[in-house]
Amino acid sequence: MNEPVGSPIVEMPPVNAGPSATADGYRRSLSLLAGFTRWITAPWILVVIASAITVQRLTGTDAFHSLDQAGLEQAGRFAGLVTTASMLDGANHLVFFVTFVGVFIATFKMWPVRAALVLVLGAMSLAFGLTKAITTSYIATSLGARYLAEPTAKESLFAAGKLADGLRAGLQDMDTYPLAAIWVLLALLPSAAGLGRAVRIMGWVLAAALVFDGVLHLAGIDSPFFVVVVLVSPPYFFILGNWLKRISRNGLVMNPTASRTASA
Repeated sequence: MNEPVGSPIVEMPPVNAGPSATADGYRRSLSLLAGFTRWITAPWILVVIASAITVQRLTGTDAFHSLDQAGLEQAGRFAGLVTTASMLDGANHLVFFVTFVGVFIATFKMWPVRAALVLVLGAMSLAFGLTKAITTSYIATSLGARYLAEPTAKESLFAAGKLADGLRAGLQDMDTYPLAAIWVLLALLPSAAGLGRAVRIMGWVLAAALVFDGVLHLAGIDSPFFVVVVLVSPPYFFILGNWLKRISRNGLVMNPTASRTASA
């Protein structure tokens, strides 16, 4: 006798949870990071400059003023404004780091060493930048409040202010030079990356401006080079965001016709 035939077995296609699904997640993440770079990172430095101008107009003293008599009075009387400006300056490094995560995703497949360097240098800049913002704003407002409360302690407070200024200057250098190194790394990416000549040139300009600005400040000379950073940084990051968006649309492939022998 023949055995009864049961219900037919229906084979379900396997769920693709392997490399392809992972690549789709990376593409979506890179697309979001590209939008963040274009619309948040690019104009953020203008927000910092606007906050500094606001502080100057409302207090009559430059933002991030050295902690002499004018700086201590400003920090004591307008602690909220001083802290806000300092934290916005520190957040500049946070938005940069978000963009550098996107650069890491975009370049890791072909140039893992360069991608890792960008991420590590970005993390260094973030750590020093946030440390500078938090510590120096706290020190400035604390010294400023004591300066207003204890007029007889001026000399000791001026000495403490000089130490705080030196700390801020050191942290400023430590959060700046990693950025210059990242801009050089991106400018030196192989042609297979598809990064345009304009953004490479702007990267060199930004790196040179930061280095020269730091050297001149060490020599005690007021530098106009930071104005270059303010003017060049927004278009640089906007174009960089377009590059990241293009890579995400191409499925994380920078140049489909390029040979993988260009990898380094």
